[in-house]
Amino acid sequence: MADPHHLPNIFSSIVSTACRVVPALSHVDPSKILVCVRKLPPTRLGETLGLREAKERRGHDPIFSKMTVGGREILYVITFNVSLVSAAAPARQALETVMHELWHIAEECDGTIRPARHGKAFNATVAALHDAYQSVGGRPVPTFEPHTRVRLRHLRGKGRPGILSVRRDRSLAAAVPKAWKQTWTEDDVRERTTTLSRLLPMTFLYVCPLGHEIVRFRKLSKASSCAVCSPTFDRRFLLSFAKEKTTT
Repeated sequence: MADPHHLPNIFSSIVSTACRVVPALSHVDPSKILVCVRKLPPTRLGETLGLREAKERRGHDPIFSKMTVGGREILYVITFNVSLVSAAAPARQALETVMHELWHIAEECDGTIRPARHGKAFNATVAALHDAYQSVGGRPVPTFEPHTRVRLRHLRGKGRPGILSVRRDRSLAAAVPKAWKQTWTEDDVRERTTTLSRLLPMTFLYVCPLGHEIVRFRKLSKASSCAVCSPTFDRRFLLSFAKEKTTT
């Protein structure tokens, strides 16, 4: 049996190359990044977590999590959705996701997140990073067939800094899950091997009267029209269910 494709190493290689060849990403130190790959919600292609969130909003205490993996200090954890390597995933979308997550890293590369909102300006920057990477022959994100065996990586525990619900009478440090308030080691980094088809989300294909195909990750609960034909709801372009399938 062939060895599984180690997806974290594949993405780590692309991250390192991007930081080396794209001038706008030269501030990012790849050695400070731990790259993980696992199944995320279908609409979330990636996420970047800074382990030193020094926000002191409303008097809350700052968070300073520590992580050491392979003898190196980790300041960021970037997780990519395994669906990015599906044969059905658009090549540009996968590579732009890498650039998107790298752009979240602060100019100081000190474990904090760049204070930038998602929107047209952010997307334009990501597109420019993608084009700069490709202009020097950067490696694209490879894709694999559903039967391919792949190696994943994730962190132990469910707590994630930056995604917290804090009551007014509690400090931010007290609200951080226990796992995030201790020093992380190699034992907290888990890997497993599986088949790609076990991780691909179920999709639902819809078509409009003009033939446009629209993919959704859940069944529509009410009438919806084709956004390609009309930016607002229009009954002339109602979507009709075509088929249900697993992403391949």
